[in-house]
Amino acid sequence: MARRAPALYRVSGLLRNIGTAVLVILIVFLVTAAYSAAHLRPEVGGNQSSSSVSLDPNGTAVLTESVNLSNQGYYSISPLTVSLEISNATTGAILAVGGSAPLTIAPGTNASIPISIWVPLTGSSEALITQDEALVERAWVNATYASIFVIQLAGGSNYSWGAPFSGFTASPGAPSLQPNGTVLVPVTVSFENKASFPDAGTFDFNVETAGGASCTSGSVPVDVPGGTGMYQTFSFYVPSSCDPAGGSIHSTYSGSGLDFVLPSEAIP
Repeated sequence: MARRAPALYRVSGLLRNIGTAVLVILIVFLVTAAYSAAHLRPEVGGNQSSSSVSLDPNGTAVLTESVNLSNQGYYSISPLTVSLEISNATTGAILAVGGSAPLTIAPGTNASIPISIWVPLTGSSEALITQDEALVERAWVNATYASIFVIQLAGGSNYSWGAPFSGFTASPGAPSLQPNGTVLVPVTVSFENKASFPDAGTFDFNVETAGGASCTSGSVPVDVPGGTGMYQTFSFYVPSSCDPAGGSIHSTYSGSGLDFVLPSEAIP
């Protein structure tokens, strides 16, 4: 009758078998994870048809974009976050940042990840009110794949910004003396609204002498939808005691949460 192997020997053999099984499982997991990761297909930016710009009540331009990610592997991506940065293509100045909330993308699915970026139309971004700009949009995607692999992706694209008061001018004409003793100052306001949101508010004008004294002021309503423009002449009357020749006209805009000073113009 054959003797049974010692208990310690049997236990050690069982442990070797378990270790081998664990190693095989680990190798299979790593191979399938690597295969799956190779089938991730990120698309960061590059599709302006999916972009939109709106204006929130605080006067901040809100740019919405999407990052498309195809996860055709065997494991989920969780969590996944997207960070965005917009800078001036010429100066490199950072104008805004944004991103997305953490998401989970199940295996075998295609996901469109919504992201938002807020561009305050003040400070370093104030030029965007009257100037079209070429902007650079950069995106970073950070995710954990198959619960243990950290993935970092980066990409970028150019973005054309259309100013809401593109090419704004408030050009005064030559002052002319009126029969009642006042002086007429015609002012022609011209600009294009190249943004997707409307310019709806009020222009406030102030006519000043060459020495900076105020001659008269006035307000006109503005309602210019996105993609249209304005070309209109307004008349301002100043008393004969105030000579506007050689002075200037100053204009501000208020509306839709925005409140800013527009470029001044010299009076001939």
